[in-house]
Amino acid sequence: MRLVKYMVRTFLTNKYIWGWGVAFAVFWEVMGAYVFSSQVPDQKLPAIYYGGAWAGELVLNSLSAVSISTTFMLTYQTGALPHLFRFSKMSSAHYTAGVYAGTLAVGSSAQAITLGLLSLTFSDKFDLPVYPVDPSALVGVVVLTAVFMTSLSFVLQVLVARASRKLSNLTSFVPLILTYGFSFSYLYLKLGELTYLSPFTALEALLVRSYVGTQVPLNFALILDNYSSTGRLDVVTPLSPTLAVLSALGWTAVLTLVGTLGARNLYYKPLEEGRIA
Repeated sequence: MRLVKYMVRTFLTNKYIWGWGVAFAVFWEVMGAYVFSSQVPDQKLPAIYYGGAWAGELVLNSLSAVSISTTFMLTYQTGALPHLFRFSKMSSAHYTAGVYAGTLAVGSSAQAITLGLLSLTFSDKFDLPVYPVDPSALVGVVVLTAVFMTSLSFVLQVLVARASRKLSNLTSFVPLILTYGFSFSYLYLKLGELTYLSPFTALEALLVRSYVGTQVPLNFALILDNYSSTGRLDVVTPLSPTLAVLSALGWTAVLTLVGTLGARNLYYKPLEEGRIA
């Protein structure tokens, strides 16, 4: 419990988390509401789907930035952690749980701000209530997304700590690059069943579904094509929430196991290594 409190306190005062995880997301939701929405009619169904698509995109990117900031501390602790794991009651599992709990606490706080402001700005733009229709499900998916993003970033930081600090700047961008690529692929590409294979697309589909409170298509691009041609938002092949959740849970479990085992065998890496050309 003491470790978790320390993690939460440390993360809540991290300016990068609030800058990239909240302020940057708020900037884009304002752009989405007032700049990029010119082609969206002021009708309830198109507005809520549009808002749900932005919610899924922004939550993924925000939590990606938050998890990068919270797990980066691991690279500065390679001197202390090996001794703590061997000569104290702290284990790699306890440390991993502390990082996850701290990230979940600050990440959830960041998403409460981001989604709250998104609902207000989109509702103001369309003069309609563009709020999450299923907030309890949305909270659950946000938690799952936060845990997955943490597991991915944690594994990458463990790999850097075990391999070379020279890779730290590169690996820090990997979650963001993957998030941008896969999140846009769900919105604009017809992936079919491949949506379930990627945790990014599975989670984004779940985020959109919980925001709109009804079925969403397995291929979001189809609903856009259908609306542009017929003016209707019919869902032909709906997403299976069960398969999407199982995909995200499976990836999270595997990454968590790899990260925990990797952290157990850490050894000291001097900071100067990252400065060597």
